[in-house]
Amino acid sequence: MGKLLFSYGTMASAKSANLLMKCHQHTETGIQCILLKPHLDNRWEEKYITSRAVEGKPCELIYNKTDIKDFFFSLIKPGSTFVSLFVDEIHFLTANHIEQLWELSRLEDIYVEVHCYGLMVNYLNETFKSSNKLFIHSDEKECLKSKCQYCSNDASTHLRIVNGVPIKSVKDENDVFKVGD
Repeated sequence: MGKLLFSYGTMASAKSANLLMKCHQHTETGIQCILLKPHLDNRWEEKYITSRAVEGKPCELIYNKTDIKDFFFSLIKPGSTFVSLFVDEIHFLTANHIEQLWELSRLEDIYVEVHCYGLMVNYLNETFKSSNKLFIHSDEKECLKSKCQYCSNDASTHLRIVNGVPIKSVKDENDVFKVGD
């Protein structure tokens, strides 16, 4: 049986950088790594996990209707006994996706270590549904610390600033915050 791990933090806490570095470590030891991210993450290249701190890597996209378990089995090498699955921007996934990731970490015939990275809360300090479910199901949790760029205290929430002005965010029907400009 594998593990389900959740690394979370505020924006700019190096979540994607940590994912990419951990993936590099696993690849260097011969472990097959699969990288996924939600299709909603469109800040950079579409099928790429990017960080401002380290070089990015190609990934596959998850859509709302994606069956992650079936998708996973289509991506692994035949005969694999240990696979690391890395998922970025976990807060954009559905609760059903989190269940599927948990089920993958519980397989008997293959050891799957599922590494999930993302936000825990939105700018109102409300927990994302997928992050809450992952927090409950994960075997290990890690809070990635960062500093507030305005007061130098530990960052604990999100505030979107554009041209020095806070931006109002609006929740859509999927509890995803759309940031206006």
